[in-house]
Amino acid sequence: MLSRTDEQLATCPDLGQLLLRLEDDGPADGERAIFNATIFYPCWQWNGADLEGVAAVKVRAGRIPYYFQLAHDEPNRHFEPVRSAHGELDILAGGCSGERIASAPLPAAPDKDGFVELVAALPRDMTGRHDLCLRFTGDTRPAMWVLDRATLQLR
Repeated sequence: MLSRTDEQLATCPDLGQLLLRLEDDGPADGERAIFNATIFYPCWQWNGADLEGVAAVKVRAGRIPYYFQLAHDEPNRHFEPVRSAHGELDILAGGCSGERIASAPLPAAPDKDGFVELVAALPRDMTGRHDLCLRFTGDTRPAMWVLDRATLQLR
């Protein structure tokens, strides 16, 4: 399968210790998306992703309010520093402490439907199976980016 939802991805074992199922805040009427997210270190891991013939990773991401009263747990929250105005989607090979192999800048806000699609091109020499960590950089409170779906795009 070339696509995984947030429910089919693992949490990153190093830092993502508090997994929550969070409901999107929109639309006002109708069905809302539900996301699996770790709020102390928002990342998702695709274990054993087969990168043979894969050119990029496309991610559908949403942004949800960060309304958690975790004052005593704030020191446990970790966010990677941003390298652009609004942060990035980073793809790492070898898990969450691995090497960054791809990145895509985040927009200031999601599209009208509350989601955005990001595409991070992989190096041409990435082949074989790898544990991929997908994470968003920066502390974007009062909202946080969450992953809805990741897709491996073929060449």
